[in-house]
Amino acid sequence: MNRSHARHLFAENRLEVAWVGFACLNLVAMLVLITDDGPHGWETVPFHLIYVSFTLLYGYRMWRGRGTIAGITFVSLSAGGMTLLAVHRSREDWAELTEVPLMGLMFLAMVYHVRRRQDAVAESDRLASNLRASLQRQRDFVSNASHELLTPITIARGHIDLLTRYHSAGHEEIGAISETVVAELERMERLIDQLLLIEGAPTPGFLLPVETRLAPFVEELFQRWRVAAPREWSLGSIPDIAVVVDRDRLSISLEELLENAIRHTQEGDRIGIDAVQLVDQVLLTVRDSGKGIPPEALGHVFDRFYRVDRDRNRRGGGAGLGLSIVRAVAEAHGGSITVVSRPGVGTAFTITLPVGSARHQPVAAAADGLDPDRGVQLAT
Repeated sequence: MNRSHARHLFAENRLEVAWVGFACLNLVAMLVLITDDGPHGWETVPFHLIYVSFTLLYGYRMWRGRGTIAGITFVSLSAGGMTLLAVHRSREDWAELTEVPLMGLMFLAMVYHVRRRQDAVAESDRLASNLRASLQRQRDFVSNASHELLTPITIARGHIDLLTRYHSAGHEEIGAISETVVAELERMERLIDQLLLIEGAPTPGFLLPVETRLAPFVEELFQRWRVAAPREWSLGSIPDIAVVVDRDRLSISLEELLENAIRHTQEGDRIGIDAVQLVDQVLLTVRDSGKGIPPEALGHVFDRFYRVDRDRNRRGGGAGLGLSIVRAVAEAHGGSITVVSRPGVGTAFTITLPVGSARHQPVAAAADGLDPDRGVQLAT
């Protein structure tokens, strides 16, 4: 073994070398206390210091195989030998020797549990890695499939337009069929856009935040939507504060909530928007007096493709992605969304946003629905 290799080996194992020196000093102290007839019982202090220090060293190093066996063998033989000498010189009773195997067994029990924990952590890391890989494959598939689907949809719409232009004159049936096909193609395009939006939430650059005055932003959106359906619309107090948000993404989220409110209310029901500032947060609430959400559905309304009204047709009831988008956008801003609902009374969705700079790192689980216990998602 050359000097450089020896220095490298020493550098890697300096803690072990230091502990061996410490253990030897304690063994010498035991020997002196035994042979020089020191205070009775004090020889057990170095004995326990050796075991305690060795346990701490193992907790830091967590050797496998030969290192652990060599360490516990050294401790047991050296401390046991000194204890045997103390018994021989009538400094200790024979029963004191039982501490050596007992301390060794306690150490081995600790090693067993540490190894089990290491194996559990390794298995957890492996499963987490597999899950991340699976999620990435899922995102790649959705993204690629969505982009591939847009091309034939665009081509189909072009041909339908030509068919309508040249052959629908005087043929009401062809015109009606063309309108139906175009409507279904538009619905597919919107579904693809929603999927692409959700899949984009966990990626950097998803948000393009700018400083925005909250009151005029909400008022403008409210004025656009109040003519969308015959409801009793109301705009509550909106604090005139500046928030740093992605205007387009936040607008999409609020529009999803308003569209959802329209879908689950009837003519004459109330739909309102209000906001409250709480120190460093602002709470945007969209509430309605519609039929509400059943209690058993509240834990799932933010899941992808979840629809409270499963019997509603897909065209009229949506695909169940709207609130997945709302949650993804809210959490991408560093906020959250909650819901309060009573069947027959109404529903209120509240988006909580930080007042200040928006975060650029969204929460992937929000888009993937991996933690259904955290919140809610209503089908759109």
